[in-house]
Amino acid sequence: MTASALVLAACTSGTPEDGGDAPGEDTTNGSEDSGQPETTEKEDLGITETAEGEIYYSIGQDEWSGYNAFTADTYSTYNSAVSDRLNPGGFFYFGTDGTIYENEEFGTAEVQSGLEGDEQLVIEYTVNDGVAWSDGNEIDYADFLFEWVSQNPEWLSPDPENPVFNHVSGTDYTVTNVPDGPQGEAGDKSFTVEYQEKYPDWRLITGAYLLPAHVVAEQIGITEDELVEAIKNEDVETLTEAAEFWNNWLSPNPGELPDPAVAPSGGPYQLMEGGWEAGQSITLEANPNYWGTPPATDRLTIRFLAADAHLQALQNGDLHVIEPQATVDTVSQLESLGDQVEVQSGQSLTWEHLDFNFNNGVFSDEEGGQALREAFAMCVPRQQIVDNLIAPIDDSAEVMNAREVFPFQDNYDE
Repeated sequence: MTASALVLAACTSGTPEDGGDAPGEDTTNGSEDSGQPETTEKEDLGITETAEGEIYYSIGQDEWSGYNAFTADTYSTYNSAVSDRLNPGGFFYFGTDGTIYENEEFGTAEVQSGLEGDEQLVIEYTVNDGVAWSDGNEIDYADFLFEWVSQNPEWLSPDPENPVFNHVSGTDYTVTNVPDGPQGEAGDKSFTVEYQEKYPDWRLITGAYLLPAHVVAEQIGITEDELVEAIKNEDVETLTEAAEFWNNWLSPNPGELPDPAVAPSGGPYQLMEGGWEAGQSITLEANPNYWGTPPATDRLTIRFLAADAHLQALQNGDLHVIEPQATVDTVSQLESLGDQVEVQSGQSLTWEHLDFNFNNGVFSDEEGGQALREAFAMCVPRQQIVDNLIAPIDDSAEVMNAREVFPFQDNYDE
């Protein structure tokens, strides 16, 4: 009974709730540079133009499920492996040790008030000139306002059980923290966000779920400026129509790429025409209109391959980079390949967890409830898991007792 009510999952870096104490492995086939980076932020590698070539990589066997990776149905590590390459990235990014860095190529975020005293927290955001979607439309205020409304403000979705937008996030941003939305005008490259109260995670919100608002407007037969006005005027009818498109911003069948007109890229790569082979792989190509540092390699192919086949695929040259589950056996097998591969290992922002199914079964509130969930959690042998599975690979590993800060970070003990 308990087995059917539990799911073993892995959170990976890139979202506010991510992190962990298990060592991750990044294994590269044929790499000539084995030096460790000197900083945890993005390094300036001196790239001025994209080189010909193709990199083969896999995150697992799951098929890409569509352009909009922010719905409750499409938000996953597997989908993000593709869609994150098309995403502008926003004002901040995570370094390899979890440090949050400013994305200066994209724009700036300046605190106007609220870091001290009882002042309201106000942030002014400015997107750099020239930062645009691959179709030439500037990334501006409309995109951030639509990002906000897609997270279901109370006037749009008064019943939280039936949100208009099928968004993966909760309503903390729109209902509790920023009920009035970003402040600006259509076409603005600068705008402000006013928080109701102190909010330490403000860097992780604005720009985290960015999609092109002008495409949504076009698909429902209005202009981008009219979409901005519809949001400001709390036009529920228009926004409900917009949500119907947003919720289904997917490719209808595996292997059928969406029309490029409705799937522009804001990131370093874009969907390649004819590049999706159902059940096999999807290939991205360098975005020729990318506003940031050019990607180093022209094509990136993400194969849909089961994790237990990754090591053999690396050895065969069918994959160039893998990130296997870190086990003693995996490390031994990789070491047996000698100079064929380079193995990089260490602590990473990933953690394994058990999820209880609250909706039905023994752990639901109608049956065993919180008491049973607590009893089960107390019986999970966390120390034994670390001792048996992780410590043989990394003797510094320890049981993780906080989810906000990780054992390898300086302020974990505090």
